[in-house]
Amino acid sequence: MSRERIGQLFVLPTVLFLLAFAIIPAVANFTLSFFDWSPLRPAFEFVGIDNYIKVLQSKSFLSALGNTVIYAIVTVPVSIGLALLVAVGIMGRLRGAGALKAIYFMPTAAMLVGMAVVWQFILDPRVGLLNEFLSWFGIPPSGWLLNSSTALPSIIAFGIWRQTGYMMILFLAGLAAIPRTVYEAGALDGLHGFRRFRHITWPMLAPTTTFAGIIGTIAAVELFDAPKVMTNGGPAGSTTTLAMMIQQEGFFYSSFGTGAVVSLVLFILTLAITAAQWMISRRSPMSGPQ
Repeated sequence: MSRERIGQLFVLPTVLFLLAFAIIPAVANFTLSFFDWSPLRPAFEFVGIDNYIKVLQSKSFLSALGNTVIYAIVTVPVSIGLALLVAVGIMGRLRGAGALKAIYFMPTAAMLVGMAVVWQFILDPRVGLLNEFLSWFGIPPSGWLLNSSTALPSIIAFGIWRQTGYMMILFLAGLAAIPRTVYEAGALDGLHGFRRFRHITWPMLAPTTTFAGIIGTIAAVELFDAPKVMTNGGPAGSTTTLAMMIQQEGFFYSSFGTGAVVSLVLFILTLAITAAQWMISRRSPMSGPQ
């Protein structure tokens, strides 16, 4: 067999996997968005764009879209900032750096559902550790996950706590890849302290920052597990995300057509945010080497 044939055989399993679990389901989902179908009604009924109109005019959809966007806009930048701060401190020969690595990365390595249950206990209005801590300062207890004004911020805090460790590992790898000769040359030009970080470290970390932003955004807009476990989308839909709405439309209301529409919106949102981040990073004057 020729080398080209051998290469094609090695690629074939991946192509078949993508075809079976990505391409065909995506085409089927797009097709399903134009039909009214439910497992309770075996017959397909073509409804055109009625599903799109129904979803886009729904208050629950607009609320879920807003919750998803707010979560992504807040969680990703804050996680990146904290992760960069911790990574720079660890690389700066901070005492106990090894222990800090393990502590910050532990939330990422632990099972998400288990961590969500732990946070649910911490934020419990009766026996929660957070309310107990605040009571030492005379602050009355609060139902963090039971109040529509604090439920989403609580989910955001959980997301930041969980994502920071993973992004810290990315920035540690990026910092380790910066040649020491660059810092030595900067020292000769009088770059020290924050000036060295601004003119050398931060521009050289531009590719890492872009990657962390894209990965973090994809994870943020696909949020499902944490609000499902901690609040089940409540109270009054204040923590329902697009991913949760897909599950509700398809498996709770048995409306697979509208669920397919929401999933398409989620895909377009993910693609748009990722493309915007990529374009901004490419045009930034501090983009560094690509």
